[in-house]
Amino acid sequence: MSVPELPLLTQWVVPGVTAVTCVVSIVAVARRPSRWVRRWLPVSLVGGALILTAVVTGFHVAELGTAGVPLSLWCAAFATGAALPTAILGSVQGRWWQRVSAVATVPATLVVLLLVANLWTGYFSTTTRAWEALTGETLQGQITASDLDHLRGDPPTTGRILSLPNPNGPSRFTHRTEYAYIPPNWFRDPQRPLQAIIMIGGVLTTTTDWIRSGDATRTADRYERATGRSPILVFVDPTGRLGNDTECVDSPRGRAESHIIDDVLPWVSHTLAGGRHVDVAVAGWSMGGTCAMTLALRHPERFRGFASIQGDLRPDVGGRQRTIDELHGGSTRRWFEHDPLTMLRDHQRYRGMFAWFAAPGSGPPQRCSAGGRDECRTTLQLADAARAAGLRTSVTLEPGRHDWPFAARGFSRALPRLIAQMHSGR
Repeated sequence: MSVPELPLLTQWVVPGVTAVTCVVSIVAVARRPSRWVRRWLPVSLVGGALILTAVVTGFHVAELGTAGVPLSLWCAAFATGAALPTAILGSVQGRWWQRVSAVATVPATLVVLLLVANLWTGYFSTTTRAWEALTGETLQGQITASDLDHLRGDPPTTGRILSLPNPNGPSRFTHRTEYAYIPPNWFRDPQRPLQAIIMIGGVLTTTTDWIRSGDATRTADRYERATGRSPILVFVDPTGRLGNDTECVDSPRGRAESHIIDDVLPWVSHTLAGGRHVDVAVAGWSMGGTCAMTLALRHPERFRGFASIQGDLRPDVGGRQRTIDELHGGSTRRWFEHDPLTMLRDHQRYRGMFAWFAAPGSGPPQRCSAGGRDECRTTLQLADAARAAGLRTSVTLEPGRHDWPFAARGFSRALPRLIAQMHSGR
């Protein structure tokens, strides 16, 4: 089934749909008897408060916090809750247009809530991408392992997407289906030196987010057309499920670090490189940015460098002590072992490694914008530490928010630098 490709991230979408929803809601309660209104109003207020409380609680349970959540999202959540009593009480009496409007208030307010959430996070830029993600449609250009040899004889002009095998490897980390983007040059020249980038998303992530929301494969295809080369991109699952904040650390939440190091990297080397050497970098956004930095610093023998887009200062699930207790089994030593600032003090270990950071701000000269000041200051602190440790370090500051459009722009700027650094280090 195809759906019209309508934009979802333009500024007029939410106000337009909200205006329609307001009209529907007004029609649902207009010209009702005063006795009905006196009964409906307090029940609707209670319904709105309950749903709002449930949404706020959900944020805290998922360890997302509520800082930075737009007021429009809370208003939309309250309106959705208030619409439930309207639908129930309004559908049993009144004229036909009142009953129909009353029932319609629930899906209308729910659509507004989803649109507000999407505008805040930037997950889906169009209705087509949203439909493909929600229905689990096959990714564009997706192939099976049996197609690899056939395509070597007839190389495609754009990359292909291959699903990785599902069985758990040595880590025994339970994960969702992961994917690899195979660039056209892999099919054209099997003896060409290989480069690969491990791609990691945020806490609320799926393994297709970098493809559908972060435009990673389109970015790689554009780079391939311009230069004739592009790396393998491997879209890994760092959480196993939505909201499981592993920070890519081996912990009671799952052996996410071992999964990437002991399961994914050997698969790339064996299946896609035929045992040949592969230059590997790691890139991520949000939690994935923290993961990229931490993994590269903990395993400099495996990674040539990293790109951290809006990553944190260190792996963190809600403060130092909670992180020590929940991620590191109460071990302060393990906390230090995963702290980038501590690791970067070992200057000799990181000779030849490169680091690329991106955060909201402006430059040159480098200035942190009000909306992302904490993120920006964290990024500059990490970049200074990386530079002092001898890493070849770059920082990109540009206007934006903590959303997928910023991640997509960040990766499009990082990709040429990552490839150039991997190539120059050979």
